[in-house]
Amino acid sequence: MDLFPSIEAVVFAAAGALFGTRLQKQQTNQALATARGQQERADANATAAAKGKALATVVKSVSRPPTGGLEAVASTAPAAALPYLEALADDVLSADIR
Repeated sequence: MDLFPSIEAVVFAAAGALFGTRLQKQQTNQALATARGQQERADANATAAAKGKALATVVKSVSRPPTGGLEAVASTAPAAALPYLEALADDVLSADIR
């Protein structure tokens, strides 16, 4: 009986298992790094969206005329508020706009 083919098969199987494990570990590490990067990007987008919603709320509140007899003042308020809104937008969104 010749044992060499059996031993050779076991050695190649073990070598294949070691190589496969290393390759799988590399791919797993790459996938984890990609997932971390995507999570950071998603977090940044969520923050930017929240800031944008807050800014939209302020803009809407300034653009609506108040009720109660101040129509003359309300008609000039949105135009007068534009520099304030522009500065607010710069402050709120400056880090998110690239």
